[in-house]
Amino acid sequence: MTALLVVAVGAAVGAVLRALAERVQGAVLARALAQHGERWYLSPGWSTLVVNLVGTMLLGWAAGRYDVGQLGTTWLLALGTGVAGGLTTFSTLGVEIVDLARDRARARLALLVTTHVLLGLGCATIGYRLGTVV
Repeated sequence: MTALLVVAVGAAVGAVLRALAERVQGAVLARALAQHGERWYLSPGWSTLVVNLVGTMLLGWAAGRYDVGQLGTTWLLALGTGVAGGLTTFSTLGVEIVDLARDRARARLALLVTTHVLLGLGCATIGYRLGTVV
């Protein structure tokens, strides 16, 4: 029961952080569009990338700390499954991919998928290596 509780609390924290990232993106995007007009690099989706990369790095760090015996199972569940799981969003990424495919924006679609996968793997690796530093 303790494991479920720490995952739930961690997921709540991650979900709130995710919602805050969306709000910040909305405010920044509205301001940028007002100043610069429509540009592809001002499109929604940046917060998805940021939260996915931060969450991936956090999970990598927690796994590294766990592997070197510096983080217990409860904390691994709270931070990895809970916070990182609540923060990251595969579903939003999926919708963004479908939207780009529907709009036939092939170059942006390829860039989005490649960026998420390559930077995600890089962040997981960096997080893990940071986590294993004793």
